[in-house]
Amino acid sequence: MLAAFTLATRPCDTNASFGLDRVCSLPLAGSSDQVIQSAVTAVAIFLVVLVVGRISRTIVMRALRRAETDVQVRTLVNNVLLAATIIVAVIGAFASGFGFGVVLTFGGLASLAIGLAFQDLLRNVLAGIFLLLERPFRLGDVVSVDEVTGTVQTIELRTTSLRLGDGRLAVMPNLNMFTKTVINATALERRQYLVSVWVPEGADLEALIEAARRATAQVPEVLGEPRPAIQPRSESDGRISLQAQYWLDDRSHDPDAVGVQVFRAVHAAVHRAGGGEQPGPSASPAPRPAGDPARDPPAR
Repeated sequence: MLAAFTLATRPCDTNASFGLDRVCSLPLAGSSDQVIQSAVTAVAIFLVVLVVGRISRTIVMRALRRAETDVQVRTLVNNVLLAATIIVAVIGAFASGFGFGVVLTFGGLASLAIGLAFQDLLRNVLAGIFLLLERPFRLGDVVSVDEVTGTVQTIELRTTSLRLGDGRLAVMPNLNMFTKTVINATALERRQYLVSVWVPEGADLEALIEAARRATAQVPEVLGEPRPAIQPRSESDGRISLQAQYWLDDRSHDPDAVGVQVFRAVHAAVHRAGGGEQPGPSASPAPRPAGDPARDPPAR
């Protein structure tokens, strides 16, 4: 019995080059007190590092808020500090029981395995870090990626969330947002919009274009520079419409409300210049940004 106990607690032969001397020297039996002590020490180190990391993260985040740092930068710093705290806590807990040599050896093997198994996840995380640093778009911006258009709700390390126009939420991998073409519709203050109206049959097109240009420029919210432009367009049914293109500061004005004013002014000017009878009030098509595909036919 005594021989078995001595054999179980005797350190084994080690190979120092692999950092396994500490593992082999650990007692295999008859030393429950040492095992409990090592476990308690590891848990204590893990909890202490977590608490210290949380306090440090709170102090840093308060300082960033006082400095009025961008929300995206605060999100990046918070996520990086959280990940670093967890990594340091785990390494410290294992090192207290097995030694740094074992931690480095198995840590290298684990990093290789994790890198191969979760390479897509890591690529999305790295893309998220670059998005938060470069800031091609911010929270609240309206962006388009492939066939998806929506308002940016969150920018996390792995995904970016877009709120679509119908209220649905689209969660996009950050790698898509980083490698594909992203159209930011609200990055700049000025944006071009257009509305369309039909041209009365037999009317003088040049006179209508001039009247529509003057009517568009007289809307107070329409910017004087660049000047409004009127473009004739031949529709599929053979009729001709006029597209009033104008620039608007859509951060200061409601594009839909201004679009209604422009439509009514151009609609009235075209019918007066064309000699046609102006119809009563009717529903106006919503203005659409220049370059977007037409969603509605011109109003009659």
